[in-house]
Order: sequence, then C-alpha cells, then structure tokens
Amino acid sequence: MSQSPANGTGAPLEPQDSEFASDEAIETAALAGAAAVQRLVAERNNLRNRLAAQQRELASMRAFNEELRRRLFAIHQRYVDVAKKVVGQLEQFDGTIRQVLQEGPNGAASPKENPSGEAATLAQRLAATAPAATVDDEDILEPEPEA
Repeated sequence: MSQSPANGTGAPLEPQDSEFASDEAIETAALAGAAAVQRLVAERNNLRNRLAAQQRELASMRAFNEELRRRLFAIHQRYVDVAKKVVGQLEQFDGTIRQVLQEGPNGAASPKENPSGEAATLAQRLAATAPAATVDDEDILEPEPEA
C-alpha cells in the first residue's frame, strides 16, 4: 500500500520498512568494509615486520660470509707460506745431499765406504742449516667445542 501526500498530488511515499532494511544493509556493508580494512592493515604490518626481520638476517649473513672469506684467504696464505718453506727445505736438503755425494772423490770417504760417518755429518749439516718451521694458526682457526 502506498500513501499519497495530504494534498493528493505527487508520488506515493515508500514504506518505512524498506528504508529500515536499506539502512541496515548500508550499515552491514560499512562494518564489513571496516573489518576488511583492519585485516589489510594488520596484514601490511605483518609483512613489514617480516621484511625487517629478513633484512636484518640478510645483513647478518653477509657479515658472517665476509668473515668466512677473510679467514679462508688467511688460511690460503698460510698454506702458501708453509708450502714455500717446505719447498725451500727440500731444495736445501737436495743441495746438501748432492754436496755430500760430490765430496767423496776429494779425499773424503764416499757414502758407500763410511755410511754411518757421512749420515752423522749429513744430519749435523741439516740440523745446523734448517730453519725452525713454525706454523701458528690459532688466530685463524678456533677449535670447535666437542659435544
């Protein structure tokens, strides 16, 4: 049923029930929209927090990686130095052996004629001329605690 204005002219008025239903629908839609906005804001904040945590973790991993590279380079340099010392000592040993073998015809006993005397002389020469080889890697490698 529609009602008309008091003067009897014009469009009929809408019933109050439909206005009430329309207002409820708008209010429900507004509340749903507000809840959706709150969820989006919470999700955005969560993503920002995750991003910040991942950036901190990445920075930490980069620093750790750089430290490992530095240590690996130091270890490499140590091994190169030790290898050079070993090669030098082997060359010195070879030279001493050759020198001892060549001294045989010059009046001294050859190694075949007096093996124990020449071995003692060789040992004394090597002990006197060989530098003390020390490798100190404590500052490079720290031992892992045993579990």
